[in-house]
Amino acid sequence: MEEELQNELHPRVPKAGRVLHTWTIPVYQLHTRGTLWYIIAGTLVIALLGYAVATANFLFALLIILFAVIIFLSHTNEPPMVDVAVTDLGIVMNERFYPYHALTSFWIIFDPPLTKHLYIQFQSSVRPALSIHLADENPLEIRETLRQFVYEDLEKREEPLSEVLWRVFKM
Repeated sequence: MEEELQNELHPRVPKAGRVLHTWTIPVYQLHTRGTLWYIIAGTLVIALLGYAVATANFLFALLIILFAVIIFLSHTNEPPMVDVAVTDLGIVMNERFYPYHALTSFWIIFDPPLTKHLYIQFQSSVRPALSIHLADENPLEIRETLRQFVYEDLEKREEPLSEVLWRVFKM
């Protein structure tokens, strides 16, 4: 009965076991950017485009333009919402099922208000860790649930450098 109720609440979550926790998060975080950020970013884009043209590196110029357009469009549109569910068989995110046997470990970085993320490491060495924002979920409850199924890596105490830089530069 509880499983049916939770699947009704989140109809996009496929049936992948008994749902233990469920929440909805945006695909990416929207950052508040001031005028100074846009001035610095615009100056950097113009300088990099000037360098690309001066060195006749038009592929680099194209990449800079694409990057600038993507950042602009991601800031002007609301991020789509994604359903996340922790079940007794695995983790479901955006209708994609990650069974526990495909995961090697997890860790939670909890440092409010800066970060509140669950990281999942896959057995595949070519696949990067999956970062899932915990939103308003209690990290202790998520931790206790996941410890029943997956090894918790207690040595990882900091979020990846790429995510820190992404947040600092408000990307």
